[in-house]
Amino acid sequence: MPRRRTRQTGGMADLIVVTGPGGVGKSTVGRIVASNFEPSAHLRMDDFLFSVVGGWVDPWRADASRQNDVVGRAAVGAAMQFLAGGYTVVLEGTVFPDVLEGLAAACREREVSF
Repeated sequence: MPRRRTRQTGGMADLIVVTGPGGVGKSTVGRIVASNFEPSAHLRMDDFLFSVVGGWVDPWRADASRQNDVVGRAAVGAAMQFLAGGYTVVLEGTVFPDVLEGLAAACREREVSF
């Protein structure tokens, strides 16, 4: 059985992004990767996206930019909270470029490996 990597020091942990098109196994890979770290969190972009109940707009539509921004910021915020608590975070899903830019900026601010 493989050994899990355990954080030995305080401070921020690492952020790992698993992205790609639908149906390629991102959720499976994300869960496997996260399970190799202690402590870890597996955040699924779909869970954030489908939290929108009223006013849903298909995320690929031009008029979905506000929704996508809010969802992306929610995912970044959750990731930063887990990272601040010392968790290695695996963020998985179809991650749009603006969300990646937001993640990169948040990681730079907090000196997190991305």
